[in-house]
Amino acid sequence: EDCSFKGHPTTAVNNAKRVFNINDMQADIIYNHMFPATLRIPKYKETWVVTLIDKKCSLKVLKHPKSLPKYLGFKRKKVKNA
Repeated sequence: EDCSFKGHPTTAVNNAKRVFNINDMQADIIYNHMFPATLRIPKYKETWVVTLIDKKCSLKVLKHPKSLPKYLGFKRKKVKNA
């Protein structure tokens, strides 16, 4: 499997097809949610919606870099008072 940035969309779609019974629209969403990095124009309006929301979330994280660990699912360690 090609795990590079270039091969990521194809690998992701192949994995989804192997595990789930996805249709063409779902495959398009998985493949193209990183547009324009994928260089393939989304076919469905639903793909455009997911792509735009993905961009909005990414920009929000970039605007507030301290929120990145929370966005990625990491929990902050609680500091005990001495």
